[in-house]
Amino acid sequence: MKATQQLSLFDHASPEMLSGGGYIAVMKAAMRRAAAESGLSRAQIVDKMNALAGGRALTQGSKKGIGPDTFDKWLADEERAQMPSGFALDVFMRAAGSLAPLEAWLGLYGCTVLTPKGKKTLEYAELVLEEGSHGRNREGAGR
Repeated sequence: MKATQQLSLFDHASPEMLSGGGYIAVMKAAMRRAAAESGLSRAQIVDKMNALAGGRALTQGSKKGIGPDTFDKWLADEERAQMPSGFALDVFMRAAGSLAPLEAWLGLYGCTVLTPKGKKTLEYAELVLEEGSHGRNREGAGR
């Protein structure tokens, strides 16, 4: 029986993550890119986030939503201690209409976001490759 081996997520971490840039720098850059590409101003993103949050706190202790100052800190490289919660990041991605932060996070571990269409394409490709390998095995068996 094969022994079970548990791998660390950091076994697959990218050079960016391990070189000091790390999670915070990568996430902030992805958030800035998503905000810039959204076609919305920062103030519009903040308003949309507050509306999407539906009264739930986006920061610890704040029931009123976030303001432009908090949002600017989330995007600023020099504000390393200021990062959105998982819920706030989800709301940001919906407000900006972008999965760039999620893609960046997964990319740190060598993973990617796979859409439903991409998943079907991948599954189809795997079937085609599997059929191809079975066909080659059958051809070689009669020799």
